[in-house]
Amino acid sequence: MRWSLPLGRIRGISLKLHVSFLLVIPLLAPAFAAQLGAALSSRGVEPGMGLLLGYGVLMVLGLFASVLLHELAHALYALSHGGRVSGITLMMIGGVTQLEESPKRPRDEAWMALVGPLCSLVLGAALLGLAALLRGGGGMLLQLGLFTLGAMNLGLGLFNLLPAFPMDGGRILRAVLTPRLGAARATRVASRVGQAFAVLFGILGLVTGNFLLVLVALFVLMGAATEAQQAGLREVLEPMRVGELLDPPTGGLRPDDTLELALESFTLRRAVALPVVDDDGRAMGVLTLERLRRVPSKLLPTEPVVAHLQATDSLPTSLDGWEGLKRLSAARLPMLPVCDAEGTWIGNLSQESLGRAVELARAQGEHRINRPNRHQPA
Repeated sequence: MRWSLPLGRIRGISLKLHVSFLLVIPLLAPAFAAQLGAALSSRGVEPGMGLLLGYGVLMVLGLFASVLLHELAHALYALSHGGRVSGITLMMIGGVTQLEESPKRPRDEAWMALVGPLCSLVLGAALLGLAALLRGGGGMLLQLGLFTLGAMNLGLGLFNLLPAFPMDGGRILRAVLTPRLGAARATRVASRVGQAFAVLFGILGLVTGNFLLVLVALFVLMGAATEAQQAGLREVLEPMRVGELLDPPTGGLRPDDTLELALESFTLRRAVALPVVDDDGRAMGVLTLERLRRVPSKLLPTEPVVAHLQATDSLPTSLDGWEGLKRLSAARLPMLPVCDAEGTWIGNLSQESLGRAVELARAQGEHRINRPNRHQPA
């Protein structure tokens, strides 16, 4: 995700902080500071500005840690049940766990969605319990901080259980519906429910002046639409095989070709990426026009293609089209080479070839639906 700052890794999971999360500090820290100021004033204490601002920032950091634990619960459960997680990004409106692959069984997907809210609810209850133990025993700042974080975690857990797809509750709803409706139809139903909740969130946010709730509404609305689109693509592409979808093997570059020759091939074929193939016909990787443009012009006549290619794994022809699309997206390339069982390059899977296949399949589906029954009288 763009505009994200790396924080480190946990069990191979990349942790990132989106710059939008930094806006939470000036938005929420004064609110927490005002809460502390009111509590101290009720006891006849006039706190200094430094104390108030320090408390506000610490509370924002506590909220940050709470959201991180919520997302880690999702990610660690997914890893332990056959899923693949590329990273966690914390944003202004919460956290997002980026899944390369969800757990296969709907039951595991439901539990993966549920463990995040459960983590928040358990953490909230524990913090409220600690705050209660400190009651009357001094340490008013600590007691107030624990109580506030506990209440926020309870709210975070309960809010995420609403069936507003793609929030956690919506993902649980989809997992419950999948055995009866199938993955694609269940996603469409959950998306419609999520969009309805998004409208309610937006109206409530505008009426109450809650800007954060309006942002959540936009996030849910766009996320639900995106998930529904992805489900439609999966429904079309999963029955197909990469061998049916590939472009013919044209425009391959040799590793010892000069970049000047490669530029001519790009110009001739109006391509943005070309495969690099060795003398045995095996694909070594991909050279992109974007990478070629970074090379100084004076080096083009002498620099070999092999020095600037992007090494990639070739796709087998037996791979289904949906998995091919996922690998193409993960590689962040316009195309990937496809090889036969012997490892020989036989063509490329590209965004264009996938797009053509989807459009053709949808057109055929509409034709079957709209075609009149010739055996029926007019």
